[in-house]
Amino acid sequence: MSAASRPGWERTCFFLSAVLAASGFFVPEINPDLFWHLSAGRFMVQHQAIPRVDFLSHTMAGQPWYDFEWLTQLVYYAAYALGGYAGFILLRTVLLGALLAAALSLLKLFGLRDWVRGAAALFIMKGQNLSLRPDLFSLVFFGALFWGLESLRSGRLRPRAAHLAAGAALFCLWANLHLGFAFGLLLIGFFTAGEFIGMSLPWVYGRGWGPGARLRAGLLLLAACVAGTLANPYGWRIYSVLFEHTRLLPALQELIMEWQPADITDLGTWPYWLLVASSLAAALAHFIRTRRTAYAHLLCLAYFLVNSSIHVRHRTFFYLFGVPLTLWWLRELGLGRVWVWAGRAAGAALAAATGFGIATGYWPAVPLWSGTKWCSEPAFLMCRYLGAEERLRGKKLLNAWHHGGYLGFKLYPDYRVFFDGRYIFHDLLLENRAALRRPESWQLHLDRYGVDVACLQRTSGYFTLEMMAGEDGRRFVGGKPFYQAYMPSEKWALVYWDDGNLVMVRRSSVDPAWLAGAEYRFLLPDVVRVDTRKKSLPALRRELARHLRQTKGKGLDDRALQLWLGDLLARKG
Repeated sequence: MSAASRPGWERTCFFLSAVLAASGFFVPEINPDLFWHLSAGRFMVQHQAIPRVDFLSHTMAGQPWYDFEWLTQLVYYAAYALGGYAGFILLRTVLLGALLAAALSLLKLFGLRDWVRGAAALFIMKGQNLSLRPDLFSLVFFGALFWGLESLRSGRLRPRAAHLAAGAALFCLWANLHLGFAFGLLLIGFFTAGEFIGMSLPWVYGRGWGPGARLRAGLLLLAACVAGTLANPYGWRIYSVLFEHTRLLPALQELIMEWQPADITDLGTWPYWLLVASSLAAALAHFIRTRRTAYAHLLCLAYFLVNSSIHVRHRTFFYLFGVPLTLWWLRELGLGRVWVWAGRAAGAALAAATGFGIATGYWPAVPLWSGTKWCSEPAFLMCRYLGAEERLRGKKLLNAWHHGGYLGFKLYPDYRVFFDGRYIFHDLLLENRAALRRPESWQLHLDRYGVDVACLQRTSGYFTLEMMAGEDGRRFVGGKPFYQAYMPSEKWALVYWDDGNLVMVRRSSVDPAWLAGAEYRFLLPDVVRVDTRKKSLPALRRELARHLRQTKGKGLDDRALQLWLGDLLARKG
């Protein structure tokens, strides 16, 4: 290829990669925590005040809650109020677009060619969580801060007093949007520590101290940014939330997927492990050959690599930091022509694989042509039932952890949830998990919190085995599903179920006359044996009709149930 045609080819690859990366922005929103953020935003709009105690649950009602993401929640609520679920997608597209721009700017800062920048940006965006999370604000600010610090370190920018004001303002905004500002402070600390090491080494070898202007600038910037974080409604207490997360993370890793360590046996994590191996190899080779590797880069690489391997959620920061540095180190090594062409081939193959993954994984899910909703609504059918059933309003709920945000947003103030995705419930989540060890401890758990309505998820796991009798009198070994094993029928009655959820009520908390017409006694989900004796068929038919009314006939089980009961009635008619 001629030198004249190369720029055009590289720009084409750059724009093609950028468009391909951006095309993944329009998938449906699936973040269940989004809804408790909306509840907080609605509260602030209605009460003209920032939450300081919990108001959504009955388990932590009135307890202190440092809502460190309050500004993000106002932005979310404004997007929802203006555009509904489509407003979420628009806001997420703006944030992801800003993140893509930050990634491209970083890659350009390190002097990479256009086609490399495009392919690398595509790889970076494929490694991001595309959900509308407060983390997106942190990632954009993290990328901008990394660009500024690297520009100062490399001499492209000179330290000025205006940078202190800009840093304080940035962290003031950041600390009111998301706790990820802590990564920004660490980044400044690592760059400052890198300057200190660079100054100290000549003194260690007896050659005196080097110039310390950038070290002083780094320390002043760090102080200004820390001061900026304190300009929030909770002051220094916002740091107590960081300590609370750190305290419980080892235990929460077993329960919350995003806090789990990276699993090398998972094929989906292989691009991440490829980046880990490449960044370590490139850093080591660059340091050995040039002895000019910035200590700030090594410190940052070590921390973010370890942190991302321990917690999957932090992998996104490592992508944003590791990809530009790795490619820059490789370029600085001055590899031979064979290695250059091998690298180009590997990069092209990786970009093609990444693009194929986006085209096959994201494009078919875009609601514009897939017909799906812009936003996933967990427990939508169950929530509609609870909202319409006046006899249950005001009773204390038990709910699945990831359903709490949606139930709280849709049902408040008629119902208060048991827990949701907020950090104030981490201890309760662990307690809930411990109570599941035995049916007896589970009942004590429900009694302790006065639960009257249990919103459970259906499960295919059977917890108990026992001898059962069939219609012909023969005995066989069968199993009880979770809700029968852990929610004894003498205390609890099943009043609703759909494809994924169940609602059970404490018998002593409702009117027996209402319960007689609301309870499912024959049409039970996930059971081994259904009572299909002729005398039970009228009750089965009534319960199926009630079930279809509750689910509007839209459940995945509904068509199969109608065919099954129709065939049963025909055979026993």
